[in-house]
Amino acid sequence: DLTTPSVTPDTLKALYNVTDVVNRTAATQRAVVELSGQLVNTGDIAAFFNTYISGAQPGDENITFVGQNYTPGTNDESLTEVEYMMGIAPGVKTQYWSFAGSDFCQQLLSFLATAAQQPVGVFSLAYGWAGDLSIVGC
Repeated sequence: DLTTPSVTPDTLKALYNVTDVVNRTAATQRAVVELSGQLVNTGDIAAFFNTYISGAQPGDENITFVGQNYTPGTNDESLTEVEYMMGIAPGVKTQYWSFAGSDFCQQLLSFLATAAQQPVGVFSLAYGWAGDLSIVGC
């Protein structure tokens, strides 16, 4: 059955002995950063929480968008990253950072400038450049 994942956030929590202790009142935040036009949809995140996240509280599926270029849509890789990051520790404030354009270097600079002004405890940057940045003009 391709619609039921064999590994869920609960599976990962059990494997790595992650407890369900989350300080919901703390200023702790995390962010997923994308630099390649990937999209997420808040409805998909809510459906994932309703289906797979045991013990989630109302609002745990909420996400804040930072930067530019937010358009509701779904790309499997970015959506999966957001869902699993949020699902491992529901209740931690989560942001999705996206920057307009197709120029990777400009997006990277926009991310770094924004991060300097709005630091977050954990950044997950799944879409980037693996290699010498001078190849792409940075």
